[in-house]
Amino acid sequence: MIPTSHLKIAWFVYLAFAVSPAAQAHHSPSEVVESLTHRIESGSPTAALLTRRGDEYRALADNQSAAADYHSALKLQPDYLPALHGLAHACFNQRRFSETIQVSQQGLAASSSPDQSGPFHALLARTYEQQEKWKTALAEWKSSLAAARPNINWYLGEARVLTKLNRHDDARLSLAAAIKRNPSTVLRRTWIKTLIACGQTNEAAQHIEAGLARSRWKSSWLLLRAQLELSQGLANEARLDAARALREIDSRLQPTRANPWLTADRQQALAILTD
Repeated sequence: MIPTSHLKIAWFVYLAFAVSPAAQAHHSPSEVVESLTHRIESGSPTAALLTRRGDEYRALADNQSAAADYHSALKLQPDYLPALHGLAHACFNQRRFSETIQVSQQGLAASSSPDQSGPFHALLARTYEQQEKWKTALAEWKSSLAAARPNINWYLGEARVLTKLNRHDDARLSLAAAIKRNPSTVLRRTWIKTLIACGQTNEAAQHIEAGLARSRWKSSWLLLRAQLELSQGLANEARLDAARALREIDSRLQPTRANPWLTADRQQALAILTD
């Protein structure tokens, strides 16, 4: 039997590689799949090897092959958290939500700490959001935040669901608490959005101007100011800020390198300009 301490270490290492863009910086997923397949077929497959190949298949958007590898890993080691985590994600990617919930609950049962259970709660929250079960999703986001170092997206998820429930003030308070745990610029900007939604425009304006003054790249702050201006009925001023943000975004976007944050900001700028 593998000691519990070793399983915990393996789980944290897995999560670090699973969320790190640099983890596969030297080889493409298809090359890694080929290498892992050779190792699996030339020796005795292990849960770790099968899970890693499943992760690479998932990176290639081949969720069916990924799920097959995760299932094979779980036959060897039924409570292997990385395999359960990968399988739950593969099911989610295929919109097989009932299976996502089932596998995530298996992961929760196999977890021995909030740090291990956090990713499963987060995936359950995303699943319930897809089903528009906002209150159930909120409970799962709150459970995920019991981890020692929650992912930034988990804080954003809680605030997003609170907003869906028209609990704007609660979203503001939750993000204010989140910033105390993680002083992320992304969290701070989202918190400022909740200030605008709650009508606290003077405070929002102060934070936006401070952000503009200290930041090299200003597009996100310009879009925040545009949102504030729209809330005050200043449509022309909002369009000017959106146009300025769009020029900066277009100067930074590279066709060979995806940047989801800039892409989302670009869509927001265009929405303001075409409204």
